[in-house]
Amino acid sequence: MRSASSPIETLLAVLGAEPVRAKGIAALVQLHADWIEVRSPAQLGTSEIELTLWTAQPFPDSRESRADGGSQRYRADMDVAVRVSEALRAEALSFAWQPVMHASTNASSHASTHASIFYRAGRARLAPSRGAPASLTPEVFMPCLQRLGLARAFDRVAVRQALAALRLQGSSHIGVSISAQSTKLDHWWASMLAALDEEPALASRLVIEITGSAALPDLEAARHFCVQMQLRGCRIALRDFGGGGDNLAAVQACGPDIVKLDASFLRRARDGAFGRDCLRGMVALCAHFASHVVVDGVEREDDVQVAARAGAQWLQGYGVRGAERTAYTYQGTDVHHYPDQQ
Repeated sequence: MRSASSPIETLLAVLGAEPVRAKGIAALVQLHADWIEVRSPAQLGTSEIELTLWTAQPFPDSRESRADGGSQRYRADMDVAVRVSEALRAEALSFAWQPVMHASTNASSHASTHASIFYRAGRARLAPSRGAPASLTPEVFMPCLQRLGLARAFDRVAVRQALAALRLQGSSHIGVSISAQSTKLDHWWASMLAALDEEPALASRLVIEITGSAALPDLEAARHFCVQMQLRGCRIALRDFGGGGDNLAAVQACGPDIVKLDASFLRRARDGAFGRDCLRGMVALCAHFASHVVVDGVEREDDVQVAARAGAQWLQGYGVRGAERTAYTYQGTDVHHYPDQQ
């Protein structure tokens, strides 16, 4: 089945990359491929073949609103999705890297920065295309892709590029985010599975971060995906815990190695005792779910102290020491330089 999955993945990626254009309108297609069990076509009549092909199609998302404004939102989302596809075809995807560092490192100026980095979390960004006003950030384009059911293609490209970065950085551990829609071990991941099986050293340095702000569409599929990634040596992180979605169901399904608290908890902790108590309680709760708990959203120096007093083990954010980095794209592959590495 794996030998068949590879060409199917290529077919999905190629067909899904180019938008369909008609009368000045551009739209991307949502593609799906899966296995079904049927008798030999020679044993089926025409009506049976038609029925089999019809039932094999994925059911449309009935939760999508068709009320007033739905058409306008669809068009706006598709405009963003087309911009994303153009940027990917132009190899304009790059990562900004934020170190996930031990809380004690930022509390003490004498700590060894390099030795206290857990891994570097990649934040995808797309350079602006010709005529576009600005670059696209995940906060802008990922909700659009998810509503359209098109997040799979983007996540595939992001993970492939993260693996390329791991090959360039022989000792680095990095994390790459995927959407809840992508937590399904199907043909879209054929090349990733092959790479992890052939290069287990890559798997041991890769963290798959699953966005927790949206509910997992299929808990059993997500459980199988995470188990298979962990069996290959990858770590699973659940992001944005407490920021939306059914986080407890996601924890139970994914069995994460790392839970990353939503940044809103740290922001509220700045405002008073109640917020600090909530942060402390959430850190303690997450410690029951995973071996490592990350407090995200560190933006200023006093955030470090607030998080440390709440019992934080790991910190992430623009205010974390060592977060400065430069990154550029060279022939479609990210090359990164860090101030604490040679």
